[in-house]
Amino acid sequence: MIAPFSHKHKREASEQSGGAGRGPLCWRWLWTGLAVAVLALVAGLAVTGAQQARVHLEVPQQQINAKGAPFPVTVLIDGVENLGAFEFLFAFDAKLLKFVEAKEGAFLGSSGREVQCLSPRASEGLVKFTCLTLGPTPDGPSGSGVLATVTLEPLAEGTSGLELRGITITNPAATKLPITSQDSLVAVGQPLESSAGINWKLWGPVVAVASLLALAAAAGFAWWVRRPRGA
Repeated sequence: MIAPFSHKHKREASEQSGGAGRGPLCWRWLWTGLAVAVLALVAGLAVTGAQQARVHLEVPQQQINAKGAPFPVTVLIDGVENLGAFEFLFAFDAKLLKFVEAKEGAFLGSSGREVQCLSPRASEGLVKFTCLTLGPTPDGPSGSGVLATVTLEPLAEGTSGLELRGITITNPAATKLPITSQDSLVAVGQPLESSAGINWKLWGPVVAVASLLALAAAAGFAWWVRRPRGA
């Protein structure tokens, strides 16, 4: 005679069944979460790359004669839409370079808007420059062009960073526009010592996505090693 299947046996069977399925379920949730995070980061990176303007510096030559004449540093913008105003802080090594002047470029007023620029405010190793446009129409310029030119005079030998700090751009309605910036270097009277380094504003999201993918791969391998084997 077959013994009846007691409640105790049912409970034990249920616990064993739940325990066997709980592991794969946890990994399934982990995979789902990682997939959602990766997709969100990739989508954000795509949107950021599509909408952000980029401001960068251009030097005629990155090695300057220590006893040479003043030289221009061009402030360029790429990928902007409906630009109405800009402001930036331009930083450099005051022991090696001296500020001479800052002038607006032709791009800001290229759509026909009236341009007004404030006088540059210079302190030791730092220049603040602001330009804006007036009136509701026409729209501001879009695309790429020269925002400004900063002229510096060499004083002594060495390598100086040329940095854009606190840069802001807006449309004609004074709404801030998303932007990234890239700095530069100039060598005065000697070979250039090093590059400007990694632009983490650009590469940060890429590194984050790669890290999540590596974590997902490690989690998947760990589950594969510990997965329940068939009878």
